[in-house]
Amino acid sequence: MGGHFRKGAGLRKGREASHSWLWLEWIHRQYLGKAWKDRFADFVVNGSDTIDGKMWVVPIQVGLEGIVSRRDWLADVGIRDPRSITTWDKFIDTLDRVAKQRKNFPLGIPLGNARNAEEKTIWVFMSNGLLNVADVGPDKREAYIQALEFLQRALKFVSQDAFGQDYVGHRQAFATGVAGFIPIGSYYFGEIFDTAKSLMTKEHVTVIPFPGGPKGKGPISWSGVNCYYLMKHAPNKEAAVKLVDFLTLPENLMQWSLGLPPLKEWTVNQVVPKRIYGEAERWWLEEELAISKSVPVIPGVGYPAKDEIQQVFYENLVAMLQGKKKPPEVYAVMAVKVPELIKAVQKK
Repeated sequence: MGGHFRKGAGLRKGREASHSWLWLEWIHRQYLGKAWKDRFADFVVNGSDTIDGKMWVVPIQVGLEGIVSRRDWLADVGIRDPRSITTWDKFIDTLDRVAKQRKNFPLGIPLGNARNAEEKTIWVFMSNGLLNVADVGPDKREAYIQALEFLQRALKFVSQDAFGQDYVGHRQAFATGVAGFIPIGSYYFGEIFDTAKSLMTKEHVTVIPFPGGPKGKGPISWSGVNCYYLMKHAPNKEAAVKLVDFLTLPENLMQWSLGLPPLKEWTVNQVVPKRIYGEAERWWLEEELAISKSVPVIPGVGYPAKDEIQQVFYENLVAMLQGKKKPPEVYAVMAVKVPELIKAVQKK
């Protein structure tokens, strides 16, 4: 068994998987049955961790993504309802008001390496109707350029220190009050709470959905699933079935998930007593659960040649943010390089 899976990241085609190394769907059909699959939330069963409509992974937790925001900073500039920040323009206006009031750079984006930069800017593309940074078809040109232009506008509110930050520095910037708005997943509560217990309370912090772009569906969240997968050549299928069933018992998922349990039905009251942070995490779980029920949750969709595409995206993103390239030029590079890199991987 093994770790994290996202559609397209490790597989070229669903039919290849069905004949090679993943056989959870077969276990489900032959042994576990519909009742087992019905444990999981619809956006897990039908989301990015399915291939050709089939579920190929053992879900352990859902990372529901949003913008973790300083509620007190918003109140200081007259924004009493953080969920009113529903569009890119409203978000830029919010950042501008906070920056002027606090005389700081309130937005945190880790720009120190390719993976972190792509994973913490991908929401801009998804909130404008795109699948990810590799969604570069000719019909996506306008939406892609709009996303890049938004990132250009947002740079005004990002510290230059961000160009040396990875995930750790990104979260530390929030924990220490350097940044007040960072895109992260629901499973990162503990990584901030452990160093900023007095900060991570409902009075100081809130989570808002990603604001929508002009071609998007309005505010959204997106989800990634942390999971196990099973090797097809595993020798003891009966033991594997028992293990899968045990790992995904609702009471175990409520306890082990660092993010949200990937279950169809769960309540905060059920989860809080089982979690390592107990009552301190209640408000966070309540806000994340509310987001999952109030805005579209778009499954994160991976793509082949991810490392290579992330690197090309990163190099061109940094060049754009440094004023060396314009958004249409970045799109032009990506529109050529993405198909080339995917084709090269598929030939292997």
